[in-house]
Amino acid sequence: MPELHAQTNYLCFDKQNSLIDIHSNLRPCSTVFLLIVFLLQMPIGSIPAITGKLRKRLILDLTVALGGGTALGYGYWYGVHIPSVSRRDTFYAKLQSERTE
Repeated sequence: MPELHAQTNYLCFDKQNSLIDIHSNLRPCSTVFLLIVFLLQMPIGSIPAITGKLRKRLILDLTVALGGGTALGYGYWYGVHIPSVSRRDTFYAKLQSERTE
């Protein structure tokens, strides 16, 4: 049995790098250390590769951006720009007709 270090707050490992003792007075930073050690000891092939997520997300982002931009562009053009130009043209047409009279 490996020797336990009761004077410290560290984790003890045997020669096979297996966790053998965790002291009861773990601080939060020691808990984070335990999680990191556990994750580093996991075999690499145990987590399946995430494939195609970036491409699918990119296509979704581009579709939403182009669709939303087009919709907002049409909204601005027909809701703000065209009425503004129409009011301006009406004002100048009225001004021109008053000058000619």
